Amino acid sequence: MSPRRCVYNAPMALDFSLSRTCGLDPHLALARNRDYIHDAKEYTLGPMPPASFIDTFLPATSTNRKSMLSSKNAFQSIPQRADETVQIYEPLVCRTACVWFVLSQSRTDISVGEENKAQVTVSGLPVPQHRCAKRPPPRLGFAKPHICCVTSKNAPLVQQADLASRVEFGYAEFFIQTSPNPEIDFYVDPAPCADRDTRLTHEFVRLVKDDKLFDQVQRSYGLHLAFVMEVFARQHRLFLFTASISGSFARFYRWDRTGCIVTEAFDVHQYPNILCEFLWRFSQLSDAQRGHDLTLEVFDEELSKAVTAHYQRDHVIVVDVFPRRSDAPVDQDVRGFIVSRPVVSPLSLDGRTTRGYWAVDTSSSQVVFLKDTWLSYPRKEVEGDILQHLNELNVQNTPSLSVHGYVPDDQWYEGPSDGEPVFQNTRADQFVYEPWVRRIDGRSVYVYQRRHYRMVTDAAGYSLSNLRGTDELLYATHDVFIAMRDALAKDSRIHRDLSVGNIILVKEADRAVRKGYLIDWEVSDRVDDAGKSIRPGRTGTWAFLSLRMVDEFHERGKHTFADDMEALLYVVFYCGLFYLPHDLTEPDLTRLHSRFFEHRETYAGATYGGDGKLMNTKNRLYTNMAHFASAAYAEWLHTVVDFNAPPPELAEKYKDMWTPEKLDAYWTEFLATHELERNNRSVHQVSKHELYDSRSPPTPPPSPPLHPRAHPRYKLARMRREALAAAAGEPQPKRPRPDEASSSHPPVAQPDETLVAPVLRRMAAAVLPAQVLEVLS
Repeated sequence: MSPRRCVYNAPMALDFSLSRTCGLDPHLALARNRDYIHDAKEYTLGPMPPASFIDTFLPATSTNRKSMLSSKNAFQSIPQRADETVQIYEPLVCRTACVWFVLSQSRTDISVGEENKAQVTVSGLPVPQHRCAKRPPPRLGFAKPHICCVTSKNAPLVQQADLASRVEFGYAEFFIQTSPNPEIDFYVDPAPCADRDTRLTHEFVRLVKDDKLFDQVQRSYGLHLAFVMEVFARQHRLFLFTASISGSFARFYRWDRTGCIVTEAFDVHQYPNILCEFLWRFSQLSDAQRGHDLTLEVFDEELSKAVTAHYQRDHVIVVDVFPRRSDAPVDQDVRGFIVSRPVVSPLSLDGRTTRGYWAVDTSSSQVVFLKDTWLSYPRKEVEGDILQHLNELNVQNTPSLSVHGYVPDDQWYEGPSDGEPVFQNTRADQFVYEPWVRRIDGRSVYVYQRRHYRMVTDAAGYSLSNLRGTDELLYATHDVFIAMRDALAKDSRIHRDLSVGNIILVKEADRAVRKGYLIDWEVSDRVDDAGKSIRPGRTGTWAFLSLRMVDEFHERGKHTFADDMEALLYVVFYCGLFYLPHDLTEPDLTRLHSRFFEHRETYAGATYGGDGKLMNTKNRLYTNMAHFASAAYAEWLHTVVDFNAPPPELAEKYKDMWTPEKLDAYWTEFLATHELERNNRSVHQVSKHELYDSRSPPTPPPSPPLHPRAHPRYKLARMRREALAAAAGEPQPKRPRPDEASSSHPPVAQPDETLVAPVLRRMAAAVLPAQVLEVLS
């Protein structure tokens, strides 16, 4: 099999406007980074001895070290502590006696000294010898790593890119983040002379009492984590190496989809050979050993028109899916799927970190959906197994499985193997019980093994959040309710994760509105004779969990079908609030969303919430707060809420209505007897101003063009005005010369609408591309 190339600069999912990358709002960078720090405490293992780290993760693949210069005094120009970060990273890239390295296609040339100054990115800028970034960006959301290493082949792409782009993250092989002094290091190691008991109880996260220093520590490490998340989001990676240098003390990091391994800090003055050895070995690693997923390849042909909405030019790849055959992939059965921009991009390190794509099957040209995720392992059954069984039972409104399987390890995939194939697994979990692992927040850290998995289904659709109106919302969610009932009746299975994201809308020829499909059956479970799930434990999306499953007594409780019914009710309520017309103001909607969907508290290690849901069962405070423009939607919502929790005056009437049969009967009759609004979508948003970083300056308004009348946009507007006036038979106003003063413009009469379209089309034909003409037509 021919060697695969790395796939770089992967597109990320877009938001609803299709104009911005989803999940990377610069205003919310500080809040995101705080969440990253909170999560990192749950999956970080350390401090690992640097020598063990290098020997374990960076195998010495070459014995020829002639081109590696001496490490003696290599980093003496780096101060032990400094006033500003630039005083730390500038000596690494802008002065003598520093390390310069250039990645080639398969290796990195590293030396100590002046010889190889080139292709190093500092704060997102190509840095010649005489130029270096002096200050970090004032807004966290626009920051980039202090030192970013790319291959020599990719360096021109980074250098030629717009400085405002995030292209460095799409090509980064390795980055170094710096801070001015060791006290800003997020982690602190036990003293070398500490006894065994002291080391066992040592707190690995630095405890900082000074508010100013605490803020510096949080912002510095929060940026490091944000950069890691973005590299993973913009590349197809199994793992990533990074480094931090605080003053003259350095640490190495290895990140994968289950956690992070961090080394002890070492002084680059006292041990320069450690950093040089790391860089040298890193330079010798193959693409797979640097963390790239080589089970993908660049696709050079035009993508099918069916996935144009998910297409980004020059970013089309083929993803291989290996059919599941008793955990042993068979090479001749490999299926290829063409993908480009994902529908969903992960912005977290640990967990399933799912990417979802509309894809084209290379063998049939059919448009399908490809799910790329990391599953906890080992497990008895994966989602593809569940879906295949549901298909065999003809469960309605669930996607049909095309192919699924674990992803083989790149080392096995690139060359022959005499034994059983190995798969892409995380490695951080292998070090949980190492003696050097320390406590974080007073607790031992435990992470689980995860395995890379891909699944393809024949239903390519849009999330329920793309609904067009009241009719599509209530018909599609009823389709999902049918799927829920069918799975329970035929397989004794409940879904356990009803959410907006787990319902898709699929266009079918025999329906005026799109059909709802229930997807993501990974955490589903069978129920026992009492109707309770076999496996205990709270699962699902917090916002939509039933009131019972969010209380303090059911964190280890068992789900029932009634819990799924209640979750579906909350999905319909949520969609009405955010995608249908109503009279709530943004502040009121923000408060409702926070108290009803997001409220949670943690006490003694237990998480619970649901105060808003509980209050609503008693007095309908939240479901009555909004007055919906659709009377039919409001009727459905209030009736089903009463079925779920009857008020005292309706207790006797509705005491038996919260059953699958009664709810289905009501819903079916409701759809048959009510005329529902179509295409009445109205998008509402919650305010996030309280999460904004108060220290970040606002985005400056765009500068006006030097000569507004010469700008193409103004020229087109003027042409449009003149064309409309001519069509209406109005006299042409004299255009003033650029140097003539003009305080006002004569009004343009409104022409007959029947004349506007033809004139616009004729005018636009001369200045607009054909694609825009289709819209005008």
